[in-house]
Amino acid sequence: MNAEELLRRAALLVDSVPGKRPLIYHITNDVTIHLSANATLALGGAPVMSSSPRESADITSLSDALVINIGTPGGNSVKAMTRACRRASAEGIPAVLDPVGAGFTAYRNRIVRSLISTGAFSIIKGNASEMAWLAGLGEGARGVDARPEKHPPQDIASRCAISYRTVCVVTGPADFISDGELLFRVEGGSPLAGSMTGSGCLAATLCGLYLACAPSPLEAAAAALLTLRRGAALGEKSAEGTASFQAGLLDAFTRIKGEEILREGILHEA
Repeated sequence: MNAEELLRRAALLVDSVPGKRPLIYHITNDVTIHLSANATLALGGAPVMSSSPRESADITSLSDALVINIGTPGGNSVKAMTRACRRASAEGIPAVLDPVGAGFTAYRNRIVRSLISTGAFSIIKGNASEMAWLAGLGEGARGVDARPEKHPPQDIASRCAISYRTVCVVTGPADFISDGELLFRVEGGSPLAGSMTGSGCLAATLCGLYLACAPSPLEAAAAALLTLRRGAALGEKSAEGTASFQAGLLDAFTRIKGEEILREGILHEA
């Protein structure tokens, strides 16, 4: 598949989601849970947010996709994640992992390794430092933020995809998507996205949303990143700062159509 074909498929996928209204189960961090829920709604999905281990497996069975974000890991939420991932793996429910802060502490590292061992994930998405740690190419995140990496992000994405046999996304000034064979770069957006808490979380949320309806994880990741960057570009137009940018981004999500992704999306083979 070349970049032109992937862009076309991503645009079709964006238009298909509202008619299906997929149920997307999030076990996510406390900081951006509202943002993830509102973005899912704005783009045509139905969010459900619960970190209770008593119901996480059952909710997973009833959902169209699972999004795991370890940004604020507590004992109950980790149990819920583990049970949800095991159920997703057993029943073929597609899942996304956002390994927030991977490499930062031994506790987070154990969680990431344990969750990946369930075999649940169709997409793993992180910043360059998180993904470099997963690939064995770096020491990991500084808190939940990326640090300068000596390896190019495209190499990190490819190495991760090969190592874990899944689609891997490395976010940054440009985003890179790899399935271990193909490699694509997504550009555009707004620099204001980097000043807003939760832009990386939104990338994982959108990956889960489109994964629920996509023929392949590669198409889901492309649709997610193209939509997020187009939404950011539109949100910037009316923004006076970070807060108004976030509101503008959510507003843009309610209007974005596949035709706009096809016309304005910047996707290249890397």
